[in-house]
Amino acid sequence: MLEDKILGLLPSTLPAVIGDLPGTTHDVICIMLYDGNANTEYFGPAADSTVYQPVVKIVVRSADYEKASNWVGMVKEALHRHVDDYFMSILLVGSPMYLG
Repeated sequence: MLEDKILGLLPSTLPAVIGDLPGTTHDVICIMLYDGNANTEYFGPAADSTVYQPVVKIVVRSADYEKASNWVGMVKEALHRHVDDYFMSILLVGSPMYLG
């Protein structure tokens, strides 16, 4: 799964989960497929596809703004412009979403 691969790129100290926000009040980072296809080599027909597929949404939830801001920075540092044999390239568009 694409989300598993992204989770593996993040520092192990971050409390990250795959899927939507869990029904708890704990601080957490959620990684979820937001749009597109999970295959990183799929671009589809030109009429209904963009190079921004797949789109993965990352949400940071914490009551502590400073901690959440640090987590966002760590996620951005780990993922932006990452290249390997699975991902052609990861480009962050915007910033991970923060929920205080």
